[in-house]
Amino acid sequence: MELQRAYRTQEELVRYRANKIVGLREARDDARLKKEVRPLPRLHRACRTQERRVRYWASKTVELCDAIDDVSLEEGIAPVLEADAELRRDRRVMVIGSKQCGKSSLLAWLAEAPPIAAYQMPEGAAHVCWRFSNAQQEEAGPARYLPQDHLDGLELVDTADCGGAGAETCRELLRGADVVVAVVDSRAPESAPVWDLLADITEPQSTAAVLAVTFSDTLGAEEMLKLKTTLGELCSDKLGRALPFYIVSPGEKGAMSEFRNYVLELVEAAPALRSSIRKLASCTMDLLDRQNSILQARQHASRMKNSFLEGIAQEINSCQQSQLNEVSKLQKWLSNSLLQVVPGLLRSVRNSFGWILSATTLLRLELMGGQADRTLYRQMADNVQAMLAEVDEQFVVNYCSKHWQHVRPRMQKTLSCEIGEFPEDALREELEELRKRLCHDMYEPSADRSLRIELSALFLAQVGWMRACIVFICILLAVGGLLGYMGQDALGVCCVLLAALVWMLGSVGHHIAYRHICADITKLAQQQCLDMEVSMRSVLEQFIISRVAAYRRLYAAPCDKVARQDSMLKPLKENRDYIRLSLSALKPKL
Repeated sequence: MELQRAYRTQEELVRYRANKIVGLREARDDARLKKEVRPLPRLHRACRTQERRVRYWASKTVELCDAIDDVSLEEGIAPVLEADAELRRDRRVMVIGSKQCGKSSLLAWLAEAPPIAAYQMPEGAAHVCWRFSNAQQEEAGPARYLPQDHLDGLELVDTADCGGAGAETCRELLRGADVVVAVVDSRAPESAPVWDLLADITEPQSTAAVLAVTFSDTLGAEEMLKLKTTLGELCSDKLGRALPFYIVSPGEKGAMSEFRNYVLELVEAAPALRSSIRKLASCTMDLLDRQNSILQARQHASRMKNSFLEGIAQEINSCQQSQLNEVSKLQKWLSNSLLQVVPGLLRSVRNSFGWILSATTLLRLELMGGQADRTLYRQMADNVQAMLAEVDEQFVVNYCSKHWQHVRPRMQKTLSCEIGEFPEDALREELEELRKRLCHDMYEPSADRSLRIELSALFLAQVGWMRACIVFICILLAVGGLLGYMGQDALGVCCVLLAALVWMLGSVGHHIAYRHICADITKLAQQQCLDMEVSMRSVLEQFIISRVAAYRRLYAAPCDKVARQDSMLKPLKENRDYIRLSLSALKPKL
């Protein structure tokens, strides 16, 4: 029983290991089978990513030329457009060979497009062009449409016979071919008409060629060895260089796969395509260099223009500073002008105050404070207007006009900008508005002015005693009239005389009050002069700055023109540098 149990254990172990080995072998065979049946890469146009990127940056460079807007860039744009047009064309894969040598079937197998093999070429036709899209028309020969997305950008050319009458057409097509597949019948390789055409390819670096040997399944082993030797000798004798050749008979599965891979490599490494991409990139870089030279020149000119405008601004600033240095004189003149209008104010007060005590004077006292304030500032405003008008006239004639005539020719030469004649009338109107604004800010009376309050208090202080005098006179006159009515003429006359005496004394007090008021007004005016001399400095400085700014604004148009050029120049320079950097980063991949 123990021996049997041990045997079973060993048997199970062996079976387990055997099954494990068989399973591993089956998995390996499945992997190898999957690898063998893995589909081959499709025939397609190569370098799509690099091509799109280079064409994108080329288009951005041409758009940048429109933004720069310089006639000299047209010479650089033309090569870029030509290189782009060359790059846009379909890349040609051409199959040549004699009649009935399997050209159409081979091309259909390469492109995975059965319609190529089933298509019957019209009698007399030398070739047929197969395209993904029929948007472009073939210059010579028919063009057919293949609804295969992977063939976009490829032009597959199938020829009827490259010998005899079709030889010349094939030669014309060979000039634009990127890859040429020469089909050779293995039964008669020496008589194949492809050798003369392949000899016409004088630039192998632009057109790649490969030999495809058909009908090799009819040959034996010795004949196959002899065929390989014969093909090598034919390439050496007729072409002077060796060409790769592949057996493309249906029975040779391995050779067929290698042939398809090699053709795909030729398409991916098409010299003409890569050369066109590099040419477009090179032309674009040249155009970017042209743009850089123009932008550098404009940047230099912009700096010169800015320096020129800064020089003009400095001249105007010097004038402004010289006028600001005279603010103290204007302050003293304003304080003196206030004292100069005081006599006229006092005359106005005399006319409103009257010469004798009366009820009319009492009624006027309520309004005389504000009236004196308005009179004071009205007369001062007239003086300031006259003084500033004279100063502005000197500013316009002695500085602005002369400076304008001096700057105008320099502006025309440096900025190519005609600023025209000096706009004297417009400047005078603007300066007049500034004078009115200054007078309004400085002298227009307002309810919260301390001078008005003090003047009102000065006049209202006389109301009490004047009202008492007038009331007392009225009472005496009334009592005198009543006594006269009652027959007491003597007492009535006394009351009237007493009223006259009070009126005379009130008139004397009225005159004394006027003199005190005039003295107080003079003191207030003097104090106002001192206050004005201190507080008006900032107002006068702002007025001078505004006046100079009015002349400075006359140069706004050329300054705006230069500023617009600077604002346009910066993004153009940044875009150009970014495009060049992107192309430089892409260049090693080309």
